[in-house]
Amino acid sequence: MSATLHKTYLLLLFFLLTPVAAAQNYLWPTDASNHLTSSFCEYRPGHYHSAIDIKTWNQEGFKCFAVEDGFIEKVRVSPFGYGKVIYVRLKDGNTAVYAHLQRFNKQIEAEIHKLQMKRQRYSVTWRPKNRRVKKGDVLAYTGRTGIGTPHLHFEIRNWKGNPVNPLLYYPKFVDKIRPRLQKLAVLPITASSRVNGSALPKIFDLVYIRDRVYFVREPILVQGKIGLALKGYDQADGVYNKFAFYSTSLAVNTRPVFRITYRELDFSLTGFIEQEIYYPFRADYREVFHKLFIEPFNLLEFYDDIPNETGVIAIGKKPVDFRIEVTDFHGNLSIIKGELLPDYHPQIEIKSLEKKGDWAYVHFSAEPFTEMYFATAGVGENFQPSRYFEVISQQATDVRKSIYTRIKLPDSTDTQLKIGLGSDADNSFSRIIPIISAQDSIPPIEPPQIIFAGNRLVLTSPYPLEGMASQIGGKFIPLAFNYVSDNYHEAVLPVSRLADAPLRFNLEYAGENVWQDTLRFFKIIPGEKRAKVWYDSALVMFSNTQSAYDTTLLTVRKSTADSLARFFQVQGSVYEVHPQNIALWKGINAHLKAAGTGMNGNWAVYTTNGRDHLSFVSAKFDSATGYFNFKIYKPGNYIIASDTLAPQISVDSPRPGKTYHRNPKIRFTVSDSLSGIGSDSNLQVSLNSNFVLAEWDPEDDLVTAKIDSPLAAGDYELLISVRDIAGNRTERTILFSIR
Repeated sequence: MSATLHKTYLLLLFFLLTPVAAAQNYLWPTDASNHLTSSFCEYRPGHYHSAIDIKTWNQEGFKCFAVEDGFIEKVRVSPFGYGKVIYVRLKDGNTAVYAHLQRFNKQIEAEIHKLQMKRQRYSVTWRPKNRRVKKGDVLAYTGRTGIGTPHLHFEIRNWKGNPVNPLLYYPKFVDKIRPRLQKLAVLPITASSRVNGSALPKIFDLVYIRDRVYFVREPILVQGKIGLALKGYDQADGVYNKFAFYSTSLAVNTRPVFRITYRELDFSLTGFIEQEIYYPFRADYREVFHKLFIEPFNLLEFYDDIPNETGVIAIGKKPVDFRIEVTDFHGNLSIIKGELLPDYHPQIEIKSLEKKGDWAYVHFSAEPFTEMYFATAGVGENFQPSRYFEVISQQATDVRKSIYTRIKLPDSTDTQLKIGLGSDADNSFSRIIPIISAQDSIPPIEPPQIIFAGNRLVLTSPYPLEGMASQIGGKFIPLAFNYVSDNYHEAVLPVSRLADAPLRFNLEYAGENVWQDTLRFFKIIPGEKRAKVWYDSALVMFSNTQSAYDTTLLTVRKSTADSLARFFQVQGSVYEVHPQNIALWKGINAHLKAAGTGMNGNWAVYTTNGRDHLSFVSAKFDSATGYFNFKIYKPGNYIIASDTLAPQISVDSPRPGKTYHRNPKIRFTVSDSLSGIGSDSNLQVSLNSNFVLAEWDPEDDLVTAKIDSPLAAGDYELLISVRDIAGNRTERTILFSIR
């Protein structure tokens, strides 16, 4: 082997070493503290936290050190994101990233300032050549630029450019506090899955026993395939901040079926965090539950490869034991021990039902049972037991038992009958059915609520809707509402059965049609390009092959903009894209029709989450087609509105007409109530027509600037110009003097 090849082989081998073996003597990156405020791969909306955040005690100005010999790869300055950030390529091939900095060292500051003045722009990127650093050199000082409270955002990226857990390089980091576990969610996986009788997910509180062990107090009754999801947090010595777990595993009947460990993050997959968690709980309740199972479309690489296992649990006729183990980076362990009980609900088949005065005659069959009771109620009322019934005839086999009986009604106006059955195996089951005679008036019927639940539609109602049907493929199919509790029933439609044609619902009660509705939806299928037109082409949607993680249903409702029109100049209707508790992968393109072709300028598409709040989306307008073009990343409410309000400027210093003996501070606030300022390029400051470099903090709406050289005696004109995204501009001129 030649010397060159030998050297290349050794260098590659060095890069492929495990992080701890490769660099156990990295210097800690700051003198601020040895405590964290955030950990690696914590949840952030739409992405993983790619670093550790080091505590600076809500202060700025602590030193940031080169953790190893290397060279400066890149320095970037921006009002957003990382703020002031420096990238240092280390001698082992890794890159250390220091973000949200207050300032750089004097040499770097001078280079950045020179570049900013040359480009007359605050936001710049500098890529120096051969700018070497030594381990321990002061590179910068901690701050809060970009976003958040003061802290140091510190990343280690490997030779592939992927962030790795920085604590892998600091094995002496001390932590003795175990993870805290709060809640366990059980998620139905298929359309036939149930949790405590429901096709919707259910959350169970965790109770701590002792010796690091938690359990679920309430029984978990399951049918079919389910997945588990966990809510909790970790902590560390000396701080009260909450951190992410490092590793979580699941075993079923002592058999390992799932394990996730946050060692390395692929930036290209960071958006999949919305699928690693159960996103509907995040959207609806602001609670983060991490799934303990892997769905087929999940491309994340945190998971251990366990042959033939994905963490999905199939429940048969026997109870299933499960054990969840959660560890932090330092090996502190917490455990959940639990049991999933099979929940088999035998079906009661109604053969005939008739109401005559104070009596209900019902013929039904069910699996063999030994106990029987009846109760009745009016719509929206509590059930009252029937004190008397008679069995007119019965027939029994080993498989089914058939009963024809009549039941005395406590109240002749009752319209619901509950049949309750029980067996020697202590397996009770029941069904509620409507009872009404031709002479009775039809009670008011509350339409069912339709819930989008992943691969199924779930219709919920406080009472059974026996006459409910859905039209699929041109014919109506009865929908069976299953009993979950006395005032709650569900019917389930698998998404796989639904075509692109409108889904029509029809409800009959006592032979009369009492409610009907039509659901039009956009079925997004991964790997396919699809389009959907709404409301006579007022809104058009286009999906691509990577628009959604999994097959997804969207529907659109149109509502009036009357409440918004009291506060804003709006056009047309509000288009509500539902469900609003799902996350899309790379989004869908959308076109929203404008009233005319002359819509350039102040008009744009906005989202609204209330009658007096709009958020800017897009001002891209195609005058040839008359459509605004925008992207939908998360479903919401969209409308076309006009921003005619210019930004506001409030100057603190210099004061108008004041005389100063030295350079005054330049300090002012800027704000915009609608479309927003958007970019520091929309903010300009000049002194006697000469460019002045201004630093903008969007979080505080604060702009500061200073003049490099002492000003000579004389009169000066400070011009501040601010433009919003819609093109509205505000200018302020401040005259002051130097004497």
